[in-house]
Amino acid sequence: MGRGGFEPPTHGFSVREGQTRKRVETPGLTRTCESCSLSCSAKILEKHPDLRAVVEAWEGLSADARVQVLKIIGGKR
Repeated sequence: MGRGGFEPPTHGFSVREGQTRKRVETPGLTRTCESCSLSCSAKILEKHPDLRAVVEAWEGLSADARVQVLKIIGGKR
């Protein structure tokens, strides 16, 4: 059965009709995306103390200061 609308191609990774997705569980490796993200973020911030300072100060920065930081690093908001 064909797809309709504007669905992006899945390059063979979609679940086809009649198939089911299997959840792979390995003891000690079943973590939520949030806990993985926090773990990775903590490692990055540990490795880069200057970045940690920016992250910790971010909430206290004025909107203008945030815009300036993003301009410096090439980010867009």
